[in-house]
Amino acid sequence: MTDSTPLTWNDGAAAAAATASLPDGPGLSWIALPPTGDTRVLIPREQAAAGPTALRHLMGHTSLLRRVGAELGSRMIQFGGDRLLAPRPQWEMAANRLLGHARTVAGMPDAVGVIRVNPNRPNRKPVMQLLTPDAERTLGYVKIGWDDLTAPLIRGEIKTLRALQPPDSIRVPEVLGADTGKVPTLAITPVVDDASDRRSGTPLDLALAALRVFGPEGFGTDEVGPLAESGALHDARRRLEALDVPYAHDVLERLDSVVDRFGGLEVAMGRWHGDWNRANVAVRGDRVAAWDWERSTTGAPHGLDAAYTLLNEHSPSETLELLTSAGLEAERSRALSGLALVIAATRHAEAKARGVVSRAAKALRELDEALAKEEKGAESFQVAQSVRQQAAVSYVTDAESSELKFKSDERNEWNEMQNSLVRCLFAMTLFREGYLE
Repeated sequence: MTDSTPLTWNDGAAAAAATASLPDGPGLSWIALPPTGDTRVLIPREQAAAGPTALRHLMGHTSLLRRVGAELGSRMIQFGGDRLLAPRPQWEMAANRLLGHARTVAGMPDAVGVIRVNPNRPNRKPVMQLLTPDAERTLGYVKIGWDDLTAPLIRGEIKTLRALQPPDSIRVPEVLGADTGKVPTLAITPVVDDASDRRSGTPLDLALAALRVFGPEGFGTDEVGPLAESGALHDARRRLEALDVPYAHDVLERLDSVVDRFGGLEVAMGRWHGDWNRANVAVRGDRVAAWDWERSTTGAPHGLDAAYTLLNEHSPSETLELLTSAGLEAERSRALSGLALVIAATRHAEAKARGVVSRAAKALRELDEALAKEEKGAESFQVAQSVRQQAAVSYVTDAESSELKFKSDERNEWNEMQNSLVRCLFAMTLFREGYLE
């Protein structure tokens, strides 16, 4: 493993070095998609039948742009266009090591493996989809911690899934096998049947599901105590104090203000998921499925997942209103939103410390200003509401500006992929019709 910046598949030498402690694997040749730019998917060339199934499954629940790219990639592989793509030896070395290791941990020596690496983020890591030899059915997924940040996350998820006693209201992965060694690896069962089952409802649907699943009739709450004594708050403080970046000191100040303001609030505490969002949760009516339990801990105030998922897609002021509409009292909603913002900012600080720019920094000071106006009551209700609206506008502006480049780069990448695939398909069509020799 490496303790430098997060690894990417564009750095084949780093990927090969990160997997150097693993056996060499089966020696397959691999197709990298998109063919240029930051690689997202690796498919064994000798087992290309797995390509269409894997691409549609991996991208089927995402944006229309990605689904179009996945469909073009599937068509290219189906018609043999992968032969036009040059091999990348260092990537293939790492991919074969990962496949061999994944098969061993999962106990599936004949499984076909397709590797996906998420976009550039601090917890970026390879995830392998294991399929039957005919690529008709997914057998499981294997997650691999290949650097100093993702390794503890995988070890944490192994411990969590082994300890979980989920209520009937939620479906979670079962552990097929695990390795907590130098390259920690977790093999799990699928929790949804296909890509369409991974789609969720609105953020409020997810928040309500979290309140239900982690409430007294779900996972339950262990104790009631002051917010200042919650494990989630102490964990955020510990992580921030371990970082030597200016932004972390700013977030610590914000954490202290949350403790000063809400530390004495009595809250029910228990387990939380830690990353409850559309990418990790599927909600269909009363049925809930959740995966990626890497950040799950106990000692979290009930409702923290609900606040966290709403803040992913709503401004702080909107989040407060939605939490209140979900049945949480106003003071508790403010406390949960403040702590969730601190946790999100802590992860942002960890990203900055590793040289990764998060999509958006939370506008903590603007939210503080709005809450302070409401708390003091020094101004009229209309003035306080105006400050909150200004805070929301500042938050949205910061989020949109920080995400603009990310989305632009992503769109350019997928456009490039589509153009490349279209050219490949057009060339193959001309070849079959005899125009090219």
